[in-house]
Amino acid sequence: MRYNTFLFDFDYTLVNSSAGIVKCFRTVLDKHEYFSPTDEEIRRTIGKTLEESFSILTGEVNPEVLHTYRQEYVAEADIHMTSNTFLFPETKEVLTTLKQRGVKLGIISTKYKYRIKEFLDIHFPEDFFDIIIGIEEVDKYKPHPDGILKAIKFLKSKKKQVIYIGDSTTDAEAAQNAEVDFIGVTHGVTTTRELAAYQNVAIIPELSPILSLSVNRNLTKHLRRSKLKSFNRYFNYRKHIGHTKSIDPYKHYVCNNCGTYFIGEYCNTCGQRRNTGRFTFSYVIKNMLGGLTSIDDKFLRNLIELLYRPGYMIFDYIKGKRSHYFKPFQTLFILVAIYIILVKILDPLSFMNKDKEVTYKDIKRDITTISSKAKHQKTKALLTKSSNYLDSAYSTALPIEKSYENEVKFDINNDPTTTKFVTYLIKNIINIVNPESKKDNSEPTFIDGILNVINNWAKDNKTLSLIMLIPLYTIATKRAFRKNSISKGFNYTETLFVQVYIACQIILISIILLPFLGHGEIDEAFGISWWLIFLLYWWDYRQLFKDSWMKTFKRTVMMFIYLGLIMFVLIILILILVTLWTAISMI
Repeated sequence: MRYNTFLFDFDYTLVNSSAGIVKCFRTVLDKHEYFSPTDEEIRRTIGKTLEESFSILTGEVNPEVLHTYRQEYVAEADIHMTSNTFLFPETKEVLTTLKQRGVKLGIISTKYKYRIKEFLDIHFPEDFFDIIIGIEEVDKYKPHPDGILKAIKFLKSKKKQVIYIGDSTTDAEAAQNAEVDFIGVTHGVTTTRELAAYQNVAIIPELSPILSLSVNRNLTKHLRRSKLKSFNRYFNYRKHIGHTKSIDPYKHYVCNNCGTYFIGEYCNTCGQRRNTGRFTFSYVIKNMLGGLTSIDDKFLRNLIELLYRPGYMIFDYIKGKRSHYFKPFQTLFILVAIYIILVKILDPLSFMNKDKEVTYKDIKRDITTISSKAKHQKTKALLTKSSNYLDSAYSTALPIEKSYENEVKFDINNDPTTTKFVTYLIKNIINIVNPESKKDNSEPTFIDGILNVINNWAKDNKTLSLIMLIPLYTIATKRAFRKNSISKGFNYTETLFVQVYIACQIILISIILLPFLGHGEIDEAFGISWWLIFLLYWWDYRQLFKDSWMKTFKRTVMMFIYLGLIMFVLIILILILVTLWTAISMI
């Protein structure tokens, strides 16, 4: 299959007009006493609209002022632009060859059409290009696909036979939104790495390699060295972009509910979705889950993206891309509930008589249960010995022997299944045989009662433990990443949401690892080791704050140091408050 339509950006793709652009911008900026923007900063705005460029360079946001700057720029461009614009060395040969092969050629640019034609008429015949779309001919500018889609419709081409060639990430995103293939050209100031973040056929230093595409559309053969590289590019693109959904701006739908004609995903009269479809079994399941738990496909999307692009997903959510994602606190509560249910199934020992007063019958039953699950004969023999010891000691009221306690602690390590049972076994045999050991002759104070309630609540409520920790992580993160430009743009509430999503990711990893570990952590905020938690934070912060791996590592270490200091200070404050309360109550 052949590409039969080649659409090009103009500036920095076919021509080098940076000299004229910089000259025009510099004249307007100097006129209004904006002397700080450098020529390089001006070049980096090429491809954007004039209003966007002036806003970036001056910080001005007033539409009227930006419109004035635009008019002044256009006046300067009428004088200087054409004479300061030059074709790249290979441009004419590539375009002429493509034209001879009978392909359709078009230009979609944020430059005015009359100015593009003024330059092209010097170098090409009048009807050389099949279509030229300038900024004045579209309602929405790139990265919106309006210009590309208009060209496709006018040329009557199929999207799979169209390829768009541009030099900027704006061009790449416009091609993606239009659902056509894209080739990046590094003629301009956008780097290969920046373009590689987007789905692409290839990233090339100049235009000549695209000639192979008009002969054969086998992209892997001509422009990629291996399928692995192709997958890696696509994976990196998905990592950076996440979930996207393009709607054809020319396709009209009829609402099944009210009969309104509309464009887009939802009816603008009654709000019903365009694609209602037939009832299916999967729809029933989604409907039931949605009715009982408010879970929809957004929850699954959260889980998937937390596994491979957590930092980018969090950044998207904070910056306003929220309709695609499940809310962070809801995600956290549901994941914690799933974790506790799985622990209950896979590791019931985690819940075994934690705070309940254990009787002689309870411990006998539990010894029998654990013995049936033990993997080693030595462990089973030890548990049988414990049962016999309990019978003898309970009937004769003998004191606990230290040698028995040490023997259990030593031998029980041979069987991970009974690890959690060690403390339970020793503690409750001691309590049953020597009930005096648990008596406390001192009368509890009011503050002791309050602390006991809080302690029991926190131990039995994993969600509460997380919610208590999240603000501390928030403060530590803001402190450790205070010099990062992206972190500076987040307020404390937004950083709090960052920590909630990271907590969701850690609980999700805990759920995935639970069947392999064989045991869960109900008393701990997280169910995985601290070194794995550190790696997850390092990875997340690398994607979120876009620092180098080494710089992110150092700042993540500092975050945990700050976290430790904050917890230490809180403990000291609590001890001081308890001491003061006790002293006051004794007066």
